[in-house]
Amino acid sequence: MASKIDRVGETRVMKCGMEAIIIRYGGATDIDVRFEDGTVVKNRWYGNFKKGEIANPNIKTFTEVRLGETRMMNCGMEATIIRYGGATDIDVRFEDGAVAKNKAYGEFKKGGIAHPSTTAKARLGETRMMKCGMKATIIRYENADDINICFEDGKVVEHKTYRAFKKGYIAHQNTNVPVEARLGETQMMNCGMEATIIRYENSRDIDVRFEDGKVVGHKAYGTFKKGEIAHPSISQRHGSKDFHGFICKRGFIDEGRTLYECICKHCSLEDVLTPQEMIEHEKLGEISKLMNFS
Repeated sequence: MASKIDRVGETRVMKCGMEAIIIRYGGATDIDVRFEDGTVVKNRWYGNFKKGEIANPNIKTFTEVRLGETRMMNCGMEATIIRYGGATDIDVRFEDGAVAKNKAYGEFKKGGIAHPSTTAKARLGETRMMKCGMKATIIRYENADDINICFEDGKVVEHKTYRAFKKGYIAHQNTNVPVEARLGETQMMNCGMEATIIRYENSRDIDVRFEDGKVVGHKAYGTFKKGEIAHPSISQRHGSKDFHGFICKRGFIDEGRTLYECICKHCSLEDVLTPQEMIEHEKLGEISKLMNFS
């Protein structure tokens, strides 16, 4: 049986901008932390600590702090935050009254939010994966309803909408790719597990095998390239009721790894683990059972 990990002393910067340290670790669902200003917050989840989501009650929310913040943009005009929906969803007003919506706060801090009048210049050269499985780049931008794109093989498609481009809906008129080129191709899926193409009929009909042996059939190659093919038993969005003996909460990304707050149904281990670590834990349990029988 795996022993419970002691994470006392681990530090991380919370989203309020202050560093917090674990001062008591009672398990993945019961930790106490102390902020650098001395404030102690008790009985929180380790997963929330890893995501930086433990709040300091003495710190104002980002919405309160950032509304009205003004900064010089790279275009030479000042912009002010007029709506703060989150770090990836802010609206700003330029000094001439023009409003740019649904931007990232990080871009605002770097002065990287473009004035609406420069949108065409900003979008020229933008590249995105289409659902056909091929990358496309904007080579002409008249307006949001009239763009031309060039696929990676040189094929040009004209007079499409930017919305369709953003959603990956622009079709290539010839997506005949040799089967041999894509069979065996491996990609990390959003659930945190790699999947490999084991059958390729065409760009809209492929089968993949996950690293734990689970097979999912009849998916689109574009979905595979974006890492969006779902494992039958676990997903970052919904967790799992039974993934190799674990019950999991919703997953999150930390330092490039997909982690889940989970509990083992067999030994009651509570921890924050990757799918691979859960599979390894199951294998160790099976080995332990065999040794006890012998």
